[in-house]
Amino acid sequence: MGYDEVKFEEIESMTKEEAINELNKFFKGNKKFLEFASLMIKSTHGFLKINFMNKQIDTWNWEKLLGISISTKIGFKQLYYRKGNEKYKKTDARLDGNETHEIDGYRLTIYYTDSRKVEEFEF
Repeated sequence: MGYDEVKFEEIESMTKEEAINELNKFFKGNKKFLEFASLMIKSTHGFLKINFMNKQIDTWNWEKLLGISISTKIGFKQLYYRKGNEKYKKTDARLDGNETHEIDGYRLTIYYTDSRKVEEFEF
């Protein structure tokens, strides 16, 4: 069980190659998430840097929660993979169980700073 996070607060910018190297080190073994996150970085015009990366494995709510946030010239993007933890779901015997056990999928959120517009996509 655990939570791990890397923040890049003191870094103002990085190349896409540097970002993908950091991504590969942190999310090693999570092939599909790595593919989607790498594609997000490679396809982002005005990419500035990774803000943070986090992962939760076998916690109360999540069997697996992987996330990355990147800064762009027009705002920022966040990509998450979420898989709810079946073993902690609410049952008659566990009334205080979680409600995340049915969640299994990806979410991409794009925030536009100037217009304060938000776009969300689930897949």
